[in-house]
Amino acid sequence: MNRRYVKVGLGILQAGLTLAVVILLLLKAHTLRDQIVFSATFKNISLVCLSVMLFILFYLVMSCHWLMAVRIFKPDSHKKLILSFFASQPYKYLPTSLFSFSFRSKFAKDQGVSVVNSAKAQLIENGNMIASGFLCAGLALVFIYNYVLGIVIVCMVAALLYAVSKGSYTMSLRLRKSHFSLQLKKVVPLVALALAGWVVAGLALWVLGLATTGSVDALQSVAANSLAFSASILAVFAPGGVGVREYIYAYFGVAVTVIVMWRLLTLALDIVLGFLAALKIAHLKRHS
Repeated sequence: MNRRYVKVGLGILQAGLTLAVVILLLLKAHTLRDQIVFSATFKNISLVCLSVMLFILFYLVMSCHWLMAVRIFKPDSHKKLILSFFASQPYKYLPTSLFSFSFRSKFAKDQGVSVVNSAKAQLIENGNMIASGFLCAGLALVFIYNYVLGIVIVCMVAALLYAVSKGSYTMSLRLRKSHFSLQLKKVVPLVALALAGWVVAGLALWVLGLATTGSVDALQSVAANSLAFSASILAVFAPGGVGVREYIYAYFGVAVTVIVMWRLLTLALDIVLGFLAALKIAHLKRHS
């Protein structure tokens, strides 16, 4: 009986938090909309559509990155687990993005992944996303400075990753009161995939810039976006990285119109893709 009450209570809590997410997202979207004169925003609507497709591709890459992280600890995880990545995205707009972590575990549990394995996978996932994001930004800045130097450093990074993939190096990680070992060669594919994802996301920002202001540098967009997203993951008490990302974009000289439109685009996709994924998970759970 107690377990039943707990289950009902958790269901009510989830419904309440979901409603809070919807309200916060609608308010945020309304605020962003008021900052834009839509009639003068887009120079090329086809480029806007391309930016949307590139961002969705970025999310697909990162959802596969999440799946690979889970398979380190649960090798038989089904590919449909990528849905939990999408379903948890809207919850990062709550007062702390830690809700995104807890809801990721919740959705993953609905798909057969234990909370412990989900927590371990999220530790690897987020750590790698942050590290690879900073690495991607650094490489892009080096290429801006000198293409030849950029190629040399990329080759050095590739050689290092290859050496690690062929070695038997391990590292010990701590999660709460427990420790677990991780073979570094299992992380190499995650690094490569995350780097590819950050490049795609940066290109999405670049294309959106071309559709609005018409004058944006591709490498600078990759550097700014990789750094902004990575820093926002660390800023757990900034809902959806609000303020953190925008400051970094502005520092890199991204136009205000592009910054606002980028936030509005990512916000809309987080809502649509997130709730579609949550509905699909619920459907799969009911028919399992």
